[in-house]
Amino acid sequence: MQNAGQFCLWCWQHALLHAPRRMKPKPWTVMSSYNKLNGTYTSESRDLLTRILREDWGLQGFVMTDLGGGSDSIAQMIAGNDLLMPGNSKQTEDIIVAVHEGQLDEAVLDQNVSRILHILFKSPRYRQYRFSNKPDLEAHAAVARQAAADGMVLLKNNQSALPIAEGINKIAAFGKTSYEIVPGGTGSGDVNEAYSVSLIEGLENAGQTAGKEVVQVYLSAPSEKLHKPREELVAFAKTQLLEPGQSQTLTFDLNARDLTSFDAASSAWLAEAGEYVIKAGASSREIKQTASFRLTEDIIAKKVNKASSPQRTIHTLKKGD
Repeated sequence: MQNAGQFCLWCWQHALLHAPRRMKPKPWTVMSSYNKLNGTYTSESRDLLTRILREDWGLQGFVMTDLGGGSDSIAQMIAGNDLLMPGNSKQTEDIIVAVHEGQLDEAVLDQNVSRILHILFKSPRYRQYRFSNKPDLEAHAAVARQAAADGMVLLKNNQSALPIAEGINKIAAFGKTSYEIVPGGTGSGDVNEAYSVSLIEGLENAGQTAGKEVVQVYLSAPSEKLHKPREELVAFAKTQLLEPGQSQTLTFDLNARDLTSFDAASSAWLAEAGEYVIKAGASSREIKQTASFRLTEDIIAKKVNKASSPQRTIHTLKKGD
């Protein structure tokens, strides 16, 4: 079992630091979660919101709580949680009293406010963007539908069951949501969908035999110092729509970070010396190409703050356990 930071924190770091080039600028805001980490609400954790999020990752925007998240507004300000949502009069009074009584440095509060204003001044509304209140719903619906389609992955297609052959008139569909689609969640998770298509309605289209393939890249790395999986997914990409017999070459760029695992002892992302094997294919069980290379010495890709360390001894699973 690898360090939790490798799986949990890295996903967020990747979104902030390595957003696709088309995403300009990078994310302006981050929302802290409801849960506690090491007995402290995440919205009150300076380790998470300042040492990791800002010092290690370089977030330039502001942080807000989830609705009603946390319990101590003063601790949230000190931690770097700039905006309290939805905000109430008691929180305002507590902050004012804390400043007057010296429990909260006014400079901290000034910094929280300045981060919010910095983003506000960059917003389209502040720059006098003239909105029409007449969005192109058809174009937006087309983008949403394409995104949903591109997000689907066909895991199996035994005996070429799809696309549905002509002449098949009856198909068994199980489960309520096969017939009644659930387009969104509740609260802020709800959406005003332009249209929705249930599984049954979607099967009415026979489709074509053209399709897209997801190419996956796996890495096997030395594991003398760090406990590593036999192989791990380090990159993937989807081809364009390919006709039968058509092919496309995809290129992947791997950097030093892709070779590393998090070493809790040194608080660094470490790539061990030794042989590395790269495998590319349709899945981990369907590898098409392999290549290997060797590192002659350990590489430290990045050192980070020691933050949010476990407050009790954690039994780490190792090979053979």
